[in-house]
Amino acid sequence: MNIKYVMLGMLFPALVSAETVKTEDVVVTASRIQESEASVLAPVEVVTRDQIEKMELHTVKEILELLPGVDIVSYGGRGQSANFYVRGGKAEHVLVLLDGNPLNSSGIAAVNPNFIPANIIEKVEYIRGHRATVYGANALSGVINIITRPSYKNHQELGYSYGTHAAHDLSFNNSVAITDSDVIKVAGGVSSADGYNVHPLPGLNDGDRHGYKNRNLELLYAHTTDAGIEISGSYNYIYNRGDYDNSYFSDWGDVHETDRNQVERNIFNIGSNYTGDLYRYDLGLIFSKNNDYNYPKGESLYGPSSSAFKVQAFDGHFVNYWNILEGLRAGFGFDYDNNVLDSDSNTYGTKFGSRDISLVNRGYSLLSKYQDEVFSGEASVRIDDNSRFGTKTTFDVGLGVKFIPLLAVSVRGGTAFRAPTLSELYYPSTFGPAGNINLKPEKSGNVEFDIKGGAESFAYYLNGYQNSVKDMIAWGNGYENIAKARIRGLEAGVTYDFGKWLSIKASADLMDPKDRKTGKDIPYRSRQTYKALLRGEYQNFDYFGNYRFASHREASSGSRLPNYGTVDLGIGYTWNDRVRFGVKADNIFDKKFESQRGYPSEGAVVTGTVALKNFF
Repeated sequence: MNIKYVMLGMLFPALVSAETVKTEDVVVTASRIQESEASVLAPVEVVTRDQIEKMELHTVKEILELLPGVDIVSYGGRGQSANFYVRGGKAEHVLVLLDGNPLNSSGIAAVNPNFIPANIIEKVEYIRGHRATVYGANALSGVINIITRPSYKNHQELGYSYGTHAAHDLSFNNSVAITDSDVIKVAGGVSSADGYNVHPLPGLNDGDRHGYKNRNLELLYAHTTDAGIEISGSYNYIYNRGDYDNSYFSDWGDVHETDRNQVERNIFNIGSNYTGDLYRYDLGLIFSKNNDYNYPKGESLYGPSSSAFKVQAFDGHFVNYWNILEGLRAGFGFDYDNNVLDSDSNTYGTKFGSRDISLVNRGYSLLSKYQDEVFSGEASVRIDDNSRFGTKTTFDVGLGVKFIPLLAVSVRGGTAFRAPTLSELYYPSTFGPAGNINLKPEKSGNVEFDIKGGAESFAYYLNGYQNSVKDMIAWGNGYENIAKARIRGLEAGVTYDFGKWLSIKASADLMDPKDRKTGKDIPYRSRQTYKALLRGEYQNFDYFGNYRFASHREASSGSRLPNYGTVDLGIGYTWNDRVRFGVKADNIFDKKFESQRGYPSEGAVVTGTVALKNFF
């Protein structure tokens, strides 16, 4: 039987078998303040620390692969470049946050999920749909909040894993509750692999292997005052060096070359929040220094065939709400985004400019939310003042009705925009145009509906959406406003919980990603995606099975990539709540596929792990 009918059919029992209302988790990403999942009109997904540990997830990319509505395009295994699409939008259309503060901004629009380690993460919150009036640019199709702040309790873990292609991982995540109101966290790790040939060209680069090295560190302190105000500060260092193939056949002579991409990020993060009965606020400041180098293996970072992209970014936000009436909250927000492109940035000896280049955006928003036992609503408007593109106004409005615990219906609509980044505006090229200072901002309009419900043991949702993007920035003859996209989709999902021994989560995503200018599908978007995750525990054992299916996709060359499905399996054993042994096999049937033309999958990957936990 076709898998899509099986998974859609799983929704039917969820509609006819419930009595008790499910207790909702608390999330912060939808509106930047703490609220229950039930009060959020947009679809919400949460990945916990327990899932990360027991499924032995190593990067944000592996976390995103579990989530509905996400397509992953990879240029190799771990350590290599990877891209992701949410609801058919570009990676630049998804805002990625670190503890509520943006990792991507007007300097770096897309975050490589392969470079961010999972060992520092406590929880990931994922909101589909535009949130531009709350977060500004880069929130056209979703928001991903990587939360590293721990709870105020002791937790220690030291782990080592070894896997296919000589992959080594040594990681630690240690939180110490000094008092009930103070917690210190030290986390980090090192990893490496010999890799495999990510871009095989028979007769030219046979036998090549493209590996990687990664180092990361997080230092964090959080304190909660007697008045309930939380103050936190953290430092993150991420280093990733991945090999990639730059060989090619040519009439003027074949070239065999292995290059390296080296990324270094230093991130300083300060935050404060308060959730009270009458007033709530969230304040965040983040400063990051980001260096991105590409150079031939064995040569200098600043050689004649190298490039360096250096950006310093400072971002700050403040949002607050007052409880005006019973169930009614209203407030305002302010965002500041300042990115500076260093004058040392260059490609193949050609500089981006003769001086530092700055791009500044200021955002001002008015926000309101209402919720009672039956009705919920939200409305917001935002004005962005961009130093290069002037003033833009966006809005968002939504209304929800909860008829019974099994049935809640909501509709939302609004607008969003994304200004071109420093890279898109100024990236130089020796061989032709690349950057384009005449680019226009992307403009988006979105409408969606959501039907959801749940009980003690299950939850379900059905979501439909249409997202229209004008002046989409894409790569043609350099960066150009060449695409006009209309993306329609339907998502369905269900979660069953049979107790501790088994839980099932399944989702189906049907999408029509159309470039209205050409009439063709937008490249590398799957029209159908199905995912199913089974997890459970029995006595001292934990286990999981994960299935992913992606339908055919149009490639940028006009050809079509075939569909594929993969199965991951894992099992672990914990002794005395102190030592855990685990083994997992990703793509256990060694399915051969390409998510990007010319870059084959890694094949079956087997990993063994030992972890020491809860030292004191």
